[in-house]
Amino acid sequence: MDRAYIVANERQVDEISKMLGINLTKMLVFPYVTYVDNVNSSLMYGGVGSIKNEKIAFDGRKEEKMSEKYVVSQKFMNELNEWKEHRVVATFVNDEDISHLPINVYDWWLSNGR
Repeated sequence: MDRAYIVANERQVDEISKMLGINLTKMLVFPYVTYVDNVNSSLMYGGVGSIKNEKIAFDGRKEEKMSEKYVVSQKFMNELNEWKEHRVVATFVNDEDISHLPINVYDWWLSNGR
């Protein structure tokens, strides 16, 4: 397995299921890890402690700790981090940097009063 998805609630299970186009099992105990192996078309489930060398593609525990006002998706965070890594080269973010935000991040930024 090369990717792991840590889900912390049923909503996240549904989101990951839709994103991957597969039906994930809803376990009774959260958080748990879903391992996805696209090569062998198989799924495995386990506890968070069972992660070894897999890349964590989604960690729902981070969303659980956020306030309701500022809850954003993992996709949003991934796009924002990618923008930061490729765009921001100084400690100051200027208008030019902001104009290159991914569209859903920019929309969120505008709607939250900048």
